[in-house]
Amino acid sequence: MASASDHIFDKTLSHDAYTVGWICALPVELTAAKGMLEKRHESLPQPANDSNNYVLGEVAGHNVVIACLPTGEYGTTSAATVATQMLSTFHQIRFGLMVGIGGGVPVTADIRLGDVVVSNPTNGFGGVIQYDYGKTISQRTFVRTGSLNKPPQILLTAVVNLRSEHDLRPNRIGQFVTDMSKRYPQMAETLNLNRSADDLFSTEVNHVAGEDTCAKCDRTRLVSRKVRSSPNPEIHYGLLASGNQVIKDAKTRDRYARELGIMCFEMEAAGLMNHFPCLVIRGICDYSDSHKNKKWQAYAAATAAAYAKELLSVTSVPVTCNAITARRSIGPETFTVDDPARFLALAQRPEWALVHQVEQTKNMFERLSDYDPDRAHRNHLWNRCPNTTEWILEHQAYKAWFHGTGPPLLWLTGKIGCGKTLVTYEHLKSCTQDSGHIVAHFFYTHSNRSRLEAKHVFESYIKQIIGHFDMFRIPCPPQARSLIKRFYGNDQQIPTFREIIHEILVPLCQSQSGIILVMDGLDECDRSQTLMVLGALRETAEQSPVRIFVSGREGLDLPGAIPNCNTINMADEGSKADLRAFVEWKIHMKVKERQLTENESILEEIAETLIGKAGHMMLWVSLQLDMLWDECYTDADIRKTLNNLPKDLSTTYDRCLSKISGKSQMFARQVLPWVSIATSPFTGRQLQEAVAMDPQTGDIVLDNFVPVKELVKSCSHLITWDVNDKIHLTHYSVLQFLENKGGEHYSWFGEIVLGDERAALGALCMRHLLSPAYSRALVSTEKPKQAAVNAGTMMQNLWNHIPYASRLGFKKANRVAIRLPLNPSNKQRQQEPPAFFEFAKKQWLPLTKHLTQSSTNWDRFERLALERNFAWNIHPWEPLGLSMDSHFAGMLGYAIVEHHNPLISVLMRSRGLQPRTDVFRLPLHPYNNLQPLHLAARAGNSDCLVQIMGHSTFNMLDENEKCYGLIKRIKTAPRHFTWKQFMGMNK
Repeated sequence: MASASDHIFDKTLSHDAYTVGWICALPVELTAAKGMLEKRHESLPQPANDSNNYVLGEVAGHNVVIACLPTGEYGTTSAATVATQMLSTFHQIRFGLMVGIGGGVPVTADIRLGDVVVSNPTNGFGGVIQYDYGKTISQRTFVRTGSLNKPPQILLTAVVNLRSEHDLRPNRIGQFVTDMSKRYPQMAETLNLNRSADDLFSTEVNHVAGEDTCAKCDRTRLVSRKVRSSPNPEIHYGLLASGNQVIKDAKTRDRYARELGIMCFEMEAAGLMNHFPCLVIRGICDYSDSHKNKKWQAYAAATAAAYAKELLSVTSVPVTCNAITARRSIGPETFTVDDPARFLALAQRPEWALVHQVEQTKNMFERLSDYDPDRAHRNHLWNRCPNTTEWILEHQAYKAWFHGTGPPLLWLTGKIGCGKTLVTYEHLKSCTQDSGHIVAHFFYTHSNRSRLEAKHVFESYIKQIIGHFDMFRIPCPPQARSLIKRFYGNDQQIPTFREIIHEILVPLCQSQSGIILVMDGLDECDRSQTLMVLGALRETAEQSPVRIFVSGREGLDLPGAIPNCNTINMADEGSKADLRAFVEWKIHMKVKERQLTENESILEEIAETLIGKAGHMMLWVSLQLDMLWDECYTDADIRKTLNNLPKDLSTTYDRCLSKISGKSQMFARQVLPWVSIATSPFTGRQLQEAVAMDPQTGDIVLDNFVPVKELVKSCSHLITWDVNDKIHLTHYSVLQFLENKGGEHYSWFGEIVLGDERAALGALCMRHLLSPAYSRALVSTEKPKQAAVNAGTMMQNLWNHIPYASRLGFKKANRVAIRLPLNPSNKQRQQEPPAFFEFAKKQWLPLTKHLTQSSTNWDRFERLALERNFAWNIHPWEPLGLSMDSHFAGMLGYAIVEHHNPLISVLMRSRGLQPRTDVFRLPLHPYNNLQPLHLAARAGNSDCLVQIMGHSTFNMLDENEKCYGLIKRIKTAPRHFTWKQFMGMNK
């Protein structure tokens, strides 16, 4: 057989040619996987938000995709992320193999170093058991959480076939490992281990602390084992235990072996089994005890990879190709139309290409919308009670809407926290299961306030509809396609909101019947944006056969804004049954966490009391139960709490604040406002560093670190730390509570003014970015390195992309080499930035939109805005060149589009430098060379129009003369005209 080295990059295939996914966690496992490839294939392009690095090739006739977890990342969550991204990019993968090393359990079977353990359904388990690692370490108890799927049938059948083969002949693991060491001599030393070095110590013998080897361990306590007749590794089939911590305690290992028959410990498989139909294969590199080291890792990784190769050799290629895809086998909700790989494929089609620039076309779809609708709605489902919310499907108003016999718009309303989002999800699930419908959905979420503008909703709808059209092979209307390329392509002409609706969305909806738009949480955006959304929905419904489902709290007068709609109130009878089911289910789940009482009648009393006082508010019920379990330890405690329940959410949050005591008050005083006003959520590490920061210097003081759990606990029931490592408010109603409490005083909390807190967090971000110790690592003080580029190529690109270049004196360059500065390397940067740096880099501008020149932080803001020598890209705009004018132009375009008036004020101040106001008269290249006034008009930035009127020219016509007419009228209008007047002129 030809070696892989003889066929390096043998050919290039398409994404859909690959049917087997191979995942590993460590570089040593990736090396072994590469070594088993018989052919290597060229790499393929992948979506921007697929961060995996793939190795492509062939094993036993199967086209295989190999991916490894990022360096330094381990555990179930990282594995799930890698698998999800792999399946999102390679749609035709049928099954997966999780291949790597693990810790053996020699109690269950005669397991030796280098042996292979394969997951196999046993005793009712699917082959992998997930355990609660926190309780494992601290309480010495084993708690299994959740249920994990078994491997797919095609792999189970192949395993049976291979086991039968091994009954007739030896396995080929040793042969494949030897072949690999011959092909790659550099690996020979690590692959030719002496079996005599396989030492197993008695359970009671701990490793001598501080020693790298076991030379000083008590070798009289080595376990005596029978010498094997063959050096070939043996294969064991059974249960693997998976969790997020390394097990290196022999007593813990043996106890699990006795209780559950576990053969191996590892750290990734539990994250895959329900998201990636796969078989787990582990080479044993240690015995899960204190003597573990890395000596056997390379060999164990090779034996596991060799087994995977032998398994594929007995797995039929035609049967594999005809099997159900992994994406379909794990359910329709996991991968949907808003799939990055879909838009990567679209970018390669002639009708969407931007002058055949695939990368730019891909960026066009990302610019259109980077909202992930499926993650947004899945984040709400963790606390969904089974068999509830289905009543809406039988509601007469819903049936009339769904079947097209009633008004095209349906309004679901109710009190805050009554479960509208969960009902919306039930409706969404019903719609998507009907293949005749094209469903686009948007879930407003308070945790990402940077995506709460009206345009974000409809741009997301447009992208999802395009994805559906591609899925069903429906041609996109040429007008809509042309405008999407114009507005979101290379030129990035800024569309008005009216153009987004009337010239793109409406034509899309007119071109196809059966389109459904779903929107949840409309009340979470501000009033002006809400009015824009309602107006757009009304006009879309009037001009196309679209059907629209919207949910929001009571108080929004949607029927008044859109008269032709039906309303369902959550106080209907169906939701009452849901409330009882939810209370009983929630109590059942809490009892699993901790036995609150031995008196069953107390639990019944809790349920009846909460149902009687809930007023349809499931959120209120959930909070009361959480507090009962956190604070009550006797039946007397429980009855006292039930007799003193808060009447509503506001009173509940008030009580949560009042119960914060001790040092938690100091943490909560910082954490709660910061989490409330951040435009995107903190990660755990970012919040830790923010709290540990010196507020005067902006330096992070490592000695001030507080565990993330303690920071979250300080605001118990008000903030939450989710599985994606994002910290946000438990519900939008917490923010409303804090806003309504503005100006009130608490004995320890002080005055709550979110505007002031926003300014304070913005100041903290700026201090960190400009901190004396840290800015030295950011600002390049050395002469930047240079690289040679072809001037002719560069100037030709400029000539193609800068229509006004000739006015600046550009001439086509000869083919000579010039030198341009490069970005500083990692070594030049002196240090990697802390996690909070990324937060500060993204947040300092959104948090300073209301800064004034009288602010004590103005000088700091101005310095940061004007600083061009940062190596870490703290500015979101991209300057055309290296001059200060280029920096100013990028800043102005960003300020206009993002409505950041303080940045415009910076440009209007000269401070002894060259006048910056010249930039107001120059065309802005990133925005199709629009004059600043024209751009402000298109972006709907009335404040900016007034602010720069005296510094800009407005005698240049845009292609439709709309902006010119608008600006001319504003020039003669009163200085303080209203937004409504401005929008009226913009029609």
